Amino acid sequence: MPPTLKELPLKEPTEGEILVKILVTGVCHSGSFGNPFPIVPGHELIGNICAIPPSEKRRKIGDRVGGPWHGGHDSICKQCQRGQFQMCRNEAINGVTKDGGYAESKNKTSLYNREGENWWSLSRTFGGPSPTRKLITNGEGSGDPQAFDIGTNLNEALRKFRDEEDIRKCCLWIDAICINQTDNDEKPWQFASMKSIYEQAAEVLAWLGPSIDTDKKAFDMLVDLENRLGETGPDLAAE
Repeated sequence: MPPTLKELPLKEPTEGEILVKILVTGVCHSGSFGNPFPIVPGHELIGNICAIPPSEKRRKIGDRVGGPWHGGHDSICKQCQRGQFQMCRNEAINGVTKDGGYAESKNKTSLYNREGENWWSLSRTFGGPSPTRKLITNGEGSGDPQAFDIGTNLNEALRKFRDEEDIRKCCLWIDAICINQTDNDEKPWQFASMKSIYEQAAEVLAWLGPSIDTDKKAFDMLVDLENRLGETGPDLAAE
């Protein structure tokens, strides 16, 4: 079917979306695969945000953003639970399953989310390889429970965080769980994607280990240093 130029109604962004003013869109042969016509093609796009919904907190109007082939996932299928978002059973694809970038403006998924909730990522110290603890996910009747061996440090972090209401409500991404640690073919490209996972997370939690007596002194010293840098600038040699 040859492409045609057509004027379509402009859709205001809803929760989990942003409206992008398209600057440039790439041309790729794969854009002709499986398109449910009629559709706006184009899965390689760059533009500036021109509208956001009230719920959007990370992006602002005027920000430069890009959109690749992958246009979103459900975060609940088995592939997503392993961190393989691009293999989601319900994957959204820009220009293939949803309108793409051959347009003046496009509604784009702001962050990969589940029911409007952004995920949080955990950054942690690894600790020693033993002893390990058993972690069961998707339990309590939710179907397809899976058991993992996790290190003591991660076990302590999860026990601490499960009492935090905000964390219990979110989708938490942890490399030791979301990446198949026994698959040496999978791990290299999954590790390579961790930068974007942390960058796009709504929050990043840092876990260094259980608190000890000197922790408060150390953090107080960091706060004091931050205040002094704010007052005097980066050169503290004069003090």
